[in-house]
Amino acid sequence: MRYPEFLSEGGTIGFVAPSFGCATEPYKTAFGMTIKRFEKEGYTVELGPNCYEDKGIGISNTPQECGKELTQMYESNVNDVLISCGGGELMCEILPYVDFDRIKAAKLSGILDILIIPTSHFYRIQLLIRQVYTDRVQAHLQ
Repeated sequence: MRYPEFLSEGGTIGFVAPSFGCATEPYKTAFGMTIKRFEKEGYTVELGPNCYEDKGIGISNTPQECGKELTQMYESNVNDVLISCGGGELMCEILPYVDFDRIKAAKLSGILDILIIPTSHFYRIQLLIRQVYTDRVQAHLQ
């Protein structure tokens, strides 16, 4: 199993929307606040082309475009880590369109899903990051 390096200070966080993105409220505002928070902490952000798209039903774009985005962002030399900006329920639909041979050569080993929860009247952002779909990706990487 390959393990990615930890995100270093001043690193770049890549965001993708391989399933549901952040085109509608309250996700758009919460995601915007999250980006500002990461930038305030000194990180740079790279957004995939589907993060703010709303071209699908329950998914940010077509499965083909989402698979293309995920493949390209894995290959990017800009980001140090890759996080999904929205949900992951329909991500299974993109798997035929992900180029796992190209991802195999990439620097990351898993896909992270980020859940943004505004809490209390102060709208403090809590980031709950969990690794998802790793078993499926790992099966293709071996």
